This record gives sequence, structure tokens and C-alpha cells, in this order.
Amino acid sequence: MADSTFAEHVATTNSRLASLRANLIDAATFPEACSELTKWCQDQRAFTAHFEDNLMLALEARPFFHL
Repeated sequence: MADSTFAEHVATTNSRLASLRANLIDAATFPEACSELTKWCQDQRAFTAHFEDNLMLALEARPFFHL
């Protein structure tokens, strides 16, 4: 993968993780976001240094509603 393509992939993935984090704190979008994040974490590529900060923020997101 070319450097610019990989950089775009990293940026897109980190943006998606930030979006998932936002969706995890909203009752209306929580179930779908939780499902997507769970599936995402089944891939070992999710656990690389490029995504670590945003992945941890998503995993530590606290909903503003009671489960």
C-alpha cells in the first residue's frame, strides 16, 4: 500500500472510531455502534498503534443514558 493510501486509511479509520464513540453515548445509536465496534475488535488489525488512541476512547465511551 502506498504511503499516502495508508495514511488515508488510517485517517478514515480514526474518523470512524471517533464517530462510533459519539454514537455510543446516544441511546438511539448505541446498539448499532456497539455492534459495529464489537465486530471491528474481532479483527487483530484493530489493535495497532495507528488506531490505539481512538480505539481506547471508543471502548471507554460512557453513555448518557441508563442501560
